[in-house]
Amino acid sequence: MLHLVFNLSDTSLFTRLYNQDSIIVFLDNSVLTLLEHSIFEDKLLGLIQLVPCYVLYDDLVFRGILQDKLIKGVVCINNAELVKMTIEHTPIYSWN
Repeated sequence: MLHLVFNLSDTSLFTRLYNQDSIIVFLDNSVLTLLEHSIFEDKLLGLIQLVPCYVLYDDLVFRGILQDKLIKGVVCINNAELVKMTIEHTPIYSWN
């Protein structure tokens, strides 16, 4: 199960993402929540322990975010890797 998260405004989404078969990719403005010391840091650290979490590198660059400022455990991927994930994992859920 692949979850594409485009916007994260509250923690209610986290309960839907906890699944052993899940992979989460943070895209668009949701990458802002991955910064160290964000209000979501504690919840995200718990999520990362259970579910692989990725972020699209181009979305970080577009927003001027450096990789070393992210919560530990989030893995940066490129567009080709994102496409590969969409081919290999079904179903795909989009969260906006």
